Amino acid sequence: MKFGKLLKRQIEQSLPEWRDKFVSYKELKRIVSSISGCPPSPAEEAMFVAALDADIDKIDSFFLEQEEEFVIRHRDVRSGSSTHGRHSLPPLTLPDSDWLRSFQPPSPIPIQ
Repeated sequence: MKFGKLLKRQIEQSLPEWRDKFVSYKELKRIVSSISGCPPSPAEEAMFVAALDADIDKIDSFFLEQEEEFVIRHRDVRSGSSTHGRHSLPPLTLPDSDWLRSFQPPSPIPIQ
């Protein structure tokens, strides 16, 4: 399968809000095709570099946003103030460790 089709399929399977965050492969490929016949002029090369830089900036910004959201969620979970939708989640409490040590699952063979 060609890379362009594979990328398109992956984009279609991604979250809807992520779909415009991928590299503009088709547009970059079009620019490369238009200047690949001979050595590109400085203007053509600058056009490609500008398009590539714009894609890199777009992806970098998206990654930083996702990272920031993850850090905030991680901090909330660790502090016990995590929310799910409109419902607060209580802090996780573990049962008494003595109870866990004394627990034995049912077994056909007696445990001594």
